[in-house]
Amino acid sequence: MLWAIQLIKMNKTNITKTIALWLLAVVAATGSAQAQESGGNLLLRKLVEKGVLTQKEADDLQAEAQRESEQQFTMWQAAPNLPSWVRKLSMKGDFRMRFENFNSAGGGGSKPARERFRYRMRYGIAATLNDDWMVGFRLASGSTGDPISTNETLDDDGANDTATIDLAYAAWTPLESLTLSFGKIPNPMGYDTAIMDGDYTPEGIGLAYSHDLAAGHAVGLNAMALVMDESSGDSSDAYAGFVRGYLDSSLGTKVSSTVGLSTYNIFNKEAAAESHNNRGNTGGNAPTHNFNPIIADASLTYKLDSFPGYAGAFPIKVGGTFVHNPGASEKNDGYMIGLTFGEAKQPGSWEIGWQYRELQADSIYDNWSDSDFGAYGVGADANEYRAGTDARGHVFRAKYQISGGMQFSATVLRTQAITTNAHHTTRGQLDLIWKF
Repeated sequence: MLWAIQLIKMNKTNITKTIALWLLAVVAATGSAQAQESGGNLLLRKLVEKGVLTQKEADDLQAEAQRESEQQFTMWQAAPNLPSWVRKLSMKGDFRMRFENFNSAGGGGSKPARERFRYRMRYGIAATLNDDWMVGFRLASGSTGDPISTNETLDDDGANDTATIDLAYAAWTPLESLTLSFGKIPNPMGYDTAIMDGDYTPEGIGLAYSHDLAAGHAVGLNAMALVMDESSGDSSDAYAGFVRGYLDSSLGTKVSSTVGLSTYNIFNKEAAAESHNNRGNTGGNAPTHNFNPIIADASLTYKLDSFPGYAGAFPIKVGGTFVHNPGASEKNDGYMIGLTFGEAKQPGSWEIGWQYRELQADSIYDNWSDSDFGAYGVGADANEYRAGTDARGHVFRAKYQISGGMQFSATVLRTQAITTNAHHTTRGQLDLIWKF
């Protein structure tokens, strides 16, 4: 501020007006409304106090700077040479900071505890081209070698980390109730994370369709066709197809429910040989058995009018999923059952939940399952921790919505391998999540 005043004193006419107007324009263009008011008035008041400007000149400069700022904003919004989709860009992202602890005796009874700090960063942009088409992409932290985790561990003495392409897709909505997506797409299936990890972004074609049957009832169909792995030596590429039908119902203002039935199938499973971190299936990443599981899910939500320490209607949700894979003759079943109180959505709201899971070794394809749910002994090694199938245990979770864009979450997983003789594993996670 002082250097600007000294410079303006050199010439009270042209230099004064030019520099003062430029400084005011910067304040008006870059600051909030409150910052514009305080910053602009302070500058002009100092110039008047020093005798550099008269009060009338200061008032005129303030008005001129405001007009130029408004004109530039209008030009950006309404310039005829800008494509219409530029004004229809949507941008959003999230950042999660996590502390994580593993505690298990392992197979030999002497496995030490482990702690680590991790983060996840995602940011995406979507452009609506017209009424029917949208194109989007998202960048994320993590590595290219693990499609079910975008976490990055704090290590390597500050070495720079990798940003990956997490989404890259086009979406076509020919009808209000129908969306087709192509590329590396947002997952349309709506599975419990035990079946398909929330970080998994499939590559292929996705479909989402819904139709209102009657007041309070809607049916839907989700489907996708995936390219799992491409073989450079022959045409035996690995593909997968998914389909899920569901019924959503609202029974008055207090009760709602969802019932779904799904299956998927892997074609040319022998070519599905990507080396992921998860384990459990017989035969490894190129599994021995076929995977065409029948997946049935249901949930019921009841809203209390009020609950102590909770603002507004208080939801209580109970739900479960059953899995049976006829492609394997044994170790082919799985189930989940859970209960949730509250919903951490509005600032000051909270939720607590519990879920029990059992996923036998060949109930589902292990590469897609939850990367956080595992145990020592999965994959037949009692001294190594692996996520995937062949595990059972409890998941406890609590969340608190600190503000509109900030949430705290605490999770404890108490798990054990099914077929390997290993001790229970306790995995704890403390998360702070910012959305923007």
